[in-house]
Amino acid sequence: MVARPGDHRPRDRRVSIVGALYSGASYLIAPKQGELAALVRESRTDRPLSDATVEVLTPEDTLVTTLAPAADGWTRHSLHAGTYRIRVTRPGFGSDTKPIQVLPGRSVEVRFHLTPRRGGSFADDSGRGSAGPVSRFLGRLGL
Repeated sequence: MVARPGDHRPRDRRVSIVGALYSGASYLIAPKQGELAALVRESRTDRPLSDATVEVLTPEDTLVTTLAPAADGWTRHSLHAGTYRIRVTRPGFGSDTKPIQVLPGRSVEVRFHLTPRRGGSFADDSGRGSAGPVSRFLGRLGL
């Protein structure tokens, strides 16, 4: 092939090769993980439940990791792209499970509002357990 003045074909090939290499490199270094952001709060008061347990499970219920929320009720964790189930538990409260889909390079936010079990106790501002109405009634009867 003989290059003529004004003929840019050989240079165009180099640009195409560089473009292909850039696209290939971008594909190889593209994020393969996303982020889970979970918020855990008490349903009645909307207070953060930092002592809850957040479990990340596969759809087949295999445990991937266990997380603990920070003082503000949030926990964050990087996960490979895929489908998961998030289970939140806390003693004295009901549990909750929600499915999520993690996409590469994206963050998925899920919020949980746990409800104290009837007759159970929950932490008040002082950190002491607070008896439920049934426990208080039975206590007054001396039972």
